[in-house]
Amino acid sequence: MDDVNQEQHVHNENDKKFESRVANGWKLMALGSVLGFIGCVLTILDIIPEWRDIWMYGLTSVGVSVAFFGCYLVFER
Repeated sequence: MDDVNQEQHVHNENDKKFESRVANGWKLMALGSVLGFIGCVLTILDIIPEWRDIWMYGLTSVGVSVAFFGCYLVFER
């Protein structure tokens, strides 16, 4: 393998890793959005009043954290 082919191979591997990372980031953003939405809806509906704090602070916080980590994966190279 000459140097040009080796550089292209390394560049292609890096592109594949980056594309995989971006795809995982989008999936995490979607998951975080769904978790945040579910936490919001369960807080508004107040089905089990004793669990209001778990829905509002727990599930929503987890959803936002997962969504922000997904944003990091998408936007950071």
